[in-house]
Amino acid sequence: MSDKKRLMRSRYSAGAQAYWRRYQHIQEEKYKQLIAKVDFQGKTLFLDLGAGPATFEKYVKQHAYSSSFKYYALDLSRDLLQHHSSSVNGEMIVGDMEHLPFKSSCSKLTISISSIMNCNLPSLAWSEIMRVTASDGSIALSTLEKVMNKGALAELVGMPEEEIFQCGEEDVAIIVDKKRKENEE
Repeated sequence: MSDKKRLMRSRYSAGAQAYWRRYQHIQEEKYKQLIAKVDFQGKTLFLDLGAGPATFEKYVKQHAYSSSFKYYALDLSRDLLQHHSSSVNGEMIVGDMEHLPFKSSCSKLTISISSIMNCNLPSLAWSEIMRVTASDGSIALSTLEKVMNKGALAELVGMPEEEIFQCGEEDVAIIVDKKRKENEE
């Protein structure tokens, strides 16, 4: 593990208890915007990369998706994952977005909120996201705009900048329909 990732894991772990209280309103705004743009129809298994305390799953369950689904939350910080709700319908996994411990094409919906910009090689993380997302799956990706602006995000995912939208006050995001993206390439 790189020094950058060790430092990041240490910082997130040290602040795990206060994380959700501190960022709840910011994260919920992003959740609302992404939920409104994602088609959850037929999405029965999804991955939340950089999941923190796995609050996105709970929010989706409450606000957008009533059918049963399998949820996998991945984060570098074991301490953040340990603060998840006991009602989470899935597994908490300590892991790295640049080396995902999942089979290829396993996910119908892959979500990463404000995490990819923390990777040493965001392009490697994007390749891994594409690898694990099924050909008929979708990807919802956001990043802090001050770290990765619209142009940089568009370049990373190989999509037109016009498809990038503001997500909350601080993020830019994109929803990628993998089948459409592969057909365009």
